[in-house]
This record gives sequence, C-alpha cells and structure tokens, in this order.
Amino acid sequence: MLNLRHGRATGVIEMPDDATVVVELDRCERGAVLAALADERNQRIAEGKTTDALNEVIIKVAYAPSKKRRGRDEAR
Repeated sequence: MLNLRHGRATGVIEMPDDATVVVELDRCERGAVLAALADERNQRIAEGKTTDALNEVIIKVAYAPSKKRRGRDEAR
C-alpha cells in the first residue's frame, strides 16, 4: 500500500516480479531523478556498498528513449 504524506510516498507497492513500469518524466524531472540516483550511488560508494543495481537504473533512465508529444494545434 502506498501512502502519500506531506508530499512523500511511504509504504510498499506490491507488483509481480516480471512487471515493467513506465514513468513519464519531463526534462527537469529526469534530471532530478538522475541527480538523486547519482547522490545515492556516491553515498553507497563512500560506505563501501555495492552499486550494481543503481548503475543499471541510472543507465536505463539516462538512455531511455524520449516520446515526442503532439502540439495542441496539431491534428490528431
């Protein structure tokens, strides 16, 4: 169960092991996510912990394809 309290998500979302999640981010949000992941990676390195999983997520976010959106005036 996911709870939003003071703008922060707490709790656990249960998903099947083979589930794929698609998240739409604008350029600014994508940069913020990458910065947060990099900060976490650096902290784990400083603590001597492994960063393999974080490295994979950083690569996925950094190289995720962008989806062009149609403008308001463009015909659908």
